[in-house]
Amino acid sequence: MNSVLHWTPLFWALRIAILVVVLDGLGLFALVTARFFRWKHMRRLVLADLPEVRRLGGQVAGAGATVELAEAHDVQFGQLERQVEELRRKLDLLIAGLSDEERNVDG
Repeated sequence: MNSVLHWTPLFWALRIAILVVVLDGLGLFALVTARFFRWKHMRRLVLADLPEVRRLGGQVAGAGATVELAEAHDVQFGQLERQVEELRRKLDLLIAGLSDEERNVDG
């Protein structure tokens, strides 16, 4: 313990300053991130669906990689397109089942 007390005041000042900066940084980090660690947010993160990947790429020699995630509106457009195709298929089946007389009612 005597060797520690013989340190110059500069070392003590640096140690205290580093301790204050680290504690303030941890406190600020805790304040900023505290709202994200609520139970309902953590539950949503765990139960959420995985993101859909639209494109994946990379270069071996250039050491570059590209990952592009599908956005929410892209997923919704894909679902709408599938629904429209299903409706078209059902309409084609319905039209194919009608006789020629029933098709030419307006004409």
